[in-house]
Amino acid sequence: MIGRALIALGVLVAATSIGVAIWQLWPETSWTLGLVRERWPYVSSARSSDEGAIPDGDRLVIPRIAVDVPVAEGDPDRALSVGAYHHPETGIPGEAGSIVIAGHRNRRALALLSRLRPGDPVLLWWNGREHVYRVERQYVTTPDDTEVLAPGSTEELRMYTCLPRWLGDNRTVVIAVPGAEPAVP
Repeated sequence: MIGRALIALGVLVAATSIGVAIWQLWPETSWTLGLVRERWPYVSSARSSDEGAIPDGDRLVIPRIAVDVPVAEGDPDRALSVGAYHHPETGIPGEAGSIVIAGHRNRRALALLSRLRPGDPVLLWWNGREHVYRVERQYVTTPDDTEVLAPGSTEELRMYTCLPRWLGDNRTVVIAVPGAEPAVP
């Protein structure tokens, strides 16, 4: 009886471990397998031939990595649990300054942020208006580097998430600048 219980416990622990590993590695695995498809969820000024409804509320849309998530302020944990978090002490779209948005890697909001390339479009719906950016560069930094939150003198969108996905001891930062007509394949 005890032997069967130990075997069942071992199977349960193994299955749980496999499930956690798959959950942690799925975004990168799905990207590698070609399961992540570029997604334009609404009609955009960046690509006027798309179909879809105008988004409700503030949203971050990154077509290359199929991101379409709400952006919220207030409690960071709550905002990150449903999408992305706008640091309220940073700028807002359409004005000079750095707009900083964070996304969780584990909740998949920005799990594939490191896959963006220069020129990729990033769309930010803010107060009912679309703001189009294009990726300029990306870099990896440490969690204690607060430069990502520093105010800038010109408008730019800074997005970041933890890296590597399973450890979270560094940050991937992507800088995007305003661009009326991003490079769209």
